Amino acid sequence: MKDKPLHELERIISDKTSGSTDLVLKLNKWVKKHSGDSPLVNEMIKRVEKELKSFAVIDNYLKNIKRINSKKDLIAIQNFTNDFEEKLKEKYYHLFLNVRKEISNTNTVLTISNSKTLREVFTLWGNEEKNLKVIIAESRPNYEGRLLAKALLKNKLNVELITDAMLSLFIPKADAVIIGADKILANGNVINKIGSLSGAILCKYYKKPFYVLVTKDKRGGIDLPQFINFPTTPPSLESSVEMETQLTVRTHPVRLQGFPGSVFIVVAKHKGILSNEAVITSPIE
Repeated sequence: MKDKPLHELERIISDKTSGSTDLVLKLNKWVKKHSGDSPLVNEMIKRVEKELKSFAVIDNYLKNIKRINSKKDLIAIQNFTNDFEEKLKEKYYHLFLNVRKEISNTNTVLTISNSKTLREVFTLWGNEEKNLKVIIAESRPNYEGRLLAKALLKNKLNVELITDAMLSLFIPKADAVIIGADKILANGNVINKIGSLSGAILCKYYKKPFYVLVTKDKRGGIDLPQFINFPTTPPSLESSVEMETQLTVRTHPVRLQGFPGSVFIVVAKHKGILSNEAVITSPIE
């Protein structure tokens, strides 16, 4: 009887294209569906901790679920899962309000990968600024950027999709680069999709503003070395290389990348700003 829900759970865990917030929303729907089975929820916690604990928003979510589920309080866990999505929407709205002044003179932005946070903020922004243009790097090898592009196009935004190798051509044309993050460490280091560091360094070179948009539930974890890569399952040849002939291709199994806040030159209001739903702003001056 439990094979089906565990199979559904494994599909969530093995999802390599969704951002951490999208993943936690999928987990929340799973918990909502199976909240009456406390042992099954415990098994979910065990499996997800093993595979996805490095994502701060998921780690914080699991702590809450573990605390509530330990009391075997069905009403409490149902209330938590029902409120979770609404509270998340409120966070995005407050995040947008907090950054609107900072980005008011920005008409063309560039980003990479797929981010629920950016999807929501860009949509709110596009509703107010009809001339907003979003340039998205497709984020190989799993092409997460294409998912963000499709979502923003559906929401009537002006979108241009580029390859990762074109960052150096398009960052000079953008007013700013804005990314999300999977985790912000206590020392200001940022954990996000591979390629984020390249964008930050190019912004420094071209003297462009670089912003990391996060809600406070992305904060967590011990300090790590300034540069660190997080391995993941290597992508298949088909998802990595588009070619008609079959060749032997060696892929590098890296999905996430850590880099120091100091690469931005300035991390404005870092400590105070993380206590609210806000943004780490890092303008290059």
